[in-house]
Amino acid sequence: MDASIALPTYTGVKIVRCERGIIELKQGKYRLSIFVEKYDGYALPAPQSGSMSRFICETLAIPARFRFMEGNCCLFDGASEYASYEYMMQE
Repeated sequence: MDASIALPTYTGVKIVRCERGIIELKQGKYRLSIFVEKYDGYALPAPQSGSMSRFICETLAIPARFRFMEGNCCLFDGASEYASYEYMMQE
């Protein structure tokens, strides 16, 4: 596995799935899947057009599983009990 693999938006990564409990990113032959079991978190104010008028939800330490694929070959499949993430709350 190439240790320099990165999945930033400026190199063309695409979000192919984003729904409750799963996020999948794809770039060329690479795919990163992230699975979370808990969705609750803390609502925090976030900036929008110069004011703190929208909210995000932040979760600091939840179990998550990560799977990184190159085509049909699994390069990494692991889990963490202490993952964190944030998402925009639906209105």
